[in-house]
Amino acid sequence: MRNPVTYRIRRLREQAGKAANARWNREREKQSRLDALDPVRVGGKIVERLVRIIGEERVIERTFYQFDRPCDWKRKRREIFAVRIGA
Repeated sequence: MRNPVTYRIRRLREQAGKAANARWNREREKQSRLDALDPVRVGGKIVERLVRIIGEERVIERTFYQFDRPCDWKRKRREIFAVRIGA
């Protein structure tokens, strides 16, 4: 015989997991649509632009928009400063 309390807890946990997955999927889809759009057409305002010139041969440029998330800022800065001069 099943314990009704354990059964209810398990059922609620499964429902919460399904709801969370649905919410995350919606957020991923929304972010994918925004990433696919051109920021200039969407009305994104440029906040900062970093340009790094390495050895007068290689140029790395990253543009930061007002709608970029903090993780986007961190990733873009990491992309610019991760490149070594001799590489």
